[in-house]
Amino acid sequence: ASDININTPGLVDNGNGTYTFVVDLTTNPELSTLIDTQHLFFAGDGFIINKIYFGESENPEQPETPAQVVYEDDFSWFADIATAEGAGDAVATDDPGATAPNVFTMGSSEAFLAAFYERGYKFYWGTVGSTEFTEGPDPDQKDSRVMYLQSNYLKFGKTSWSGAISLPALSSIEGAADVVIEFDWCWQVTGAYKPDLMTLSVDATAGTFAATGAATSAELESAQSTVDGESHIEWQHVVVELNGATAETILTIRPTNADPDIQNAVRHQNRWYLDNIKISTK
Repeated sequence: ASDININTPGLVDNGNGTYTFVVDLTTNPELSTLIDTQHLFFAGDGFIINKIYFGESENPEQPETPAQVVYEDDFSWFADIATAEGAGDAVATDDPGATAPNVFTMGSSEAFLAAFYERGYKFYWGTVGSTEFTEGPDPDQKDSRVMYLQSNYLKFGKTSWSGAISLPALSSIEGAADVVIEFDWCWQVTGAYKPDLMTLSVDATAGTFAATGAATSAELESAQSTVDGESHIEWQHVVVELNGATAETILTIRPTNADPDIQNAVRHQNRWYLDNIKISTK
């Protein structure tokens, strides 16, 4: 090779009387070992080579930013209330008749609802003939109170009436972010294990769902059996992606149709369970 001087290609002046010589091994594959690299240099008089080593490239690939959880709830915050009220566990026991205390009429209603609303949740209801859900319950319509406790998750709906829930705004998001929404849900069955045929939808006030690239609502199917007498209560884990979520984004989880007759005309009911909500950045 030749003497290194200040005009040598690849020589970087560190600004403190030292220099770094950069060799790109992608364009000089023959310099693939330390011994080959050492043979490259002839320092000449007055030069001392202190170190020869392999370093990172000037523009290394940046590691992916790890996903950040921006919202999470497993409903453990009402565990004591559920126990005190004798709430059952329909999904774990595959028991459609499991005790389900109504959160609006049970003895611990005041404590539960205070915690529910303080966390930023809202409850909605719809009924046969409705085209949309209404925030509630309606004080003049007792049957609109269709949210119930299980241990420890929520149940919604009864014959002719549907229930839905909106989540707190995703306030920890800075700017805009693509997020992954996960939760567990399943439909209820009758005592004869006939299914409440329904789909669930997730609505977003800001952002678009990745599956469509445009829609602000995503519809979710269940893999539970649709056969009368064979439909058991079992969790369905769902994952949907929302692009462009912001700190103001509010998500609503609801039966796709406020009117249960649309998908379940024989039994006109949309009863379902919800647990383990988690929202993370992509």
